[in-house]
Amino acid sequence: MAGTKLKVLTLNCWGVTTVLACKLRPERMRAIAEELSKGEYDIVILQEIWAQDDYEKLCARILSALPYTHYFHSGNFGCGVCIFSKYMILETFHFRYTLNGYAHKIFHGDWFCGKSICLAKIQIGDLLANVYGTHLHAQYHEPDNYEAHRIAQSFEMSQFIRNTSESCDLVIVGGDFNFRPDQLGYNIIRYNGNLYDSWIERKEKPDDVMAETTSDRPDNSFTPAFAKVLYPKGIRIDYLMYRPNTGVDVVCETCYLTMRKVPGQDYNYSDHEGVAAVFTVKKNITAMGKARELQEIEKHLSDAIGSLDHGVRLVKSSRVFYSVLVLLCVVAISFSSDLQLPFVPNFIFAFFHVALIIFLCFCIWMARIGNDREMNGLKAAKKDVNNLIRSLHMK
Repeated sequence: MAGTKLKVLTLNCWGVTTVLACKLRPERMRAIAEELSKGEYDIVILQEIWAQDDYEKLCARILSALPYTHYFHSGNFGCGVCIFSKYMILETFHFRYTLNGYAHKIFHGDWFCGKSICLAKIQIGDLLANVYGTHLHAQYHEPDNYEAHRIAQSFEMSQFIRNTSESCDLVIVGGDFNFRPDQLGYNIIRYNGNLYDSWIERKEKPDDVMAETTSDRPDNSFTPAFAKVLYPKGIRIDYLMYRPNTGVDVVCETCYLTMRKVPGQDYNYSDHEGVAAVFTVKKNITAMGKARELQEIEKHLSDAIGSLDHGVRLVKSSRVFYSVLVLLCVVAISFSSDLQLPFVPNFIFAFFHVALIIFLCFCIWMARIGNDREMNGLKAAKKDVNNLIRSLHMK
């Protein structure tokens, strides 16, 4: 039996709706729609489709080739993930990550979009595939101020995949993980999620190191100058992972970069490269499925505890910092109420008071609401990790 060939694509489309933060979005979205309308892929997992108008335009062009689709709504304007498929989507569900950055980090935006791990159950002949798409919190800077959030997300993602995929035949996971292969979050996803990395498992293995890097590449027209200095060869943060369950064989025939330069233009489809993989899938009653690598799982989960503990310490420091600011704001408001400066116009005093009150409210929110929510999220993640480590010792 030859088996079923599946060609899968993941692409971060860089669909930020702010004009100054995102170049040539309308032109690139049209080019993406045109390329996907050719029907080359069986399943497409897109990220950063923030605007509903962009999604609707993609649908208008793509649905003739990929007739089944779902957009995962979350947060204030959607988590940006959507899936297109040649095969029928039976069910969908998504889980919003508990920790998603900070509301006051407006220019980062992760908190507002409500990043999630998204699931579409797809019927492929006599096979049931669980297809997952996600876009994890970005790192942004060194040192990584969001490390604890990102580690918690990677753990929740791996747990969600592991606990929702027992009854399917095939697991496919695609997206922008925002972790390099040498980082802890990648290893948590790969090992605790019990997944194969298509790039590692593919039959064809080119020697070119840059063949694998998907972001911040020097040959991408949208890579900023500072990224070319930090990562001269680019970084790999976009992935297609997979796992066959009992009774199914899967071979990753190839995995490669695609959707790079737009034909006839001097710009790319996105600031990320697309990642495509071709799988051969067939039923095999003797196939045992992928065994869990318990030692690797325990090692990486133990490392996660350290990251989460560091996050807890940062929250405690943040709570003290904002509590002090609350006291200073109260003192400043009280002092300025009785202050009389005849050469300062009244409207300036009024503006100053309003600004202080707004800032006071923000500090109260951070000290008592924002920090408490973050602390509880970190504590929950740590307890879940510890419970899993304990269960590993019983196996």
